[in-house]
Amino acid sequence: LKLCGILDNIFKTLAHGFRSCQHLEEIILSWNSIGDEGACALATELNHMRKLRILDLEKNQITKQGAESVTQALISCLRIQVVR
Repeated sequence: LKLCGILDNIFKTLAHGFRSCQHLEEIILSWNSIGDEGACALATELNHMRKLRILDLEKNQITKQGAESVTQALISCLRIQVVR
């Protein structure tokens, strides 16, 4: 979902859907308009995604608050290899 113009209000719903995709290995969301609200929603769902290897949030509108939330959640993603 790279360069799709995804906004926080839409992404929060999408992030919630990730809960049912626990075997997802890659999430590519670069070049969108995801901010801290979206990042925090994603962080909540990352706790359930133990097979995630790649998370790409490059070129979004995430600040320190959202980044810290995602970073904390990634601790449970034991297979994570790449974070952008």
